[in-house]
Amino acid sequence: MNFNVYVDQKTGEQLGRLAKRRQLSRNAVVREAIAMLVERESNTGWPESVMNFSGIATAARFEDHRDSLQAVPTDPLATAQRRCRICWIPAC
Repeated sequence: MNFNVYVDQKTGEQLGRLAKRRQLSRNAVVREAIAMLVERESNTGWPESVMNFSGIATAARFEDHRDSLQAVPTDPLATAQRRCRICWIPAC
């Protein structure tokens, strides 16, 4: 498929330098960038390595240590006093 892409002067110069450094044509660099973007944007799920992960056989299970966890203290944000939006003093 052929189509034209217009870029500003600065981007065009940067593209030219990148292509020269990589010893590729500007078109090859643009094709590679588009392919990378399409691949990244179309990959909406978890990587296959994560989906196939079945755990570590030698690792301790979280549930085995649930009884040894300490109780959660009261949440300071849940019990915080209302404060003035301007001076931050409680109930000013």
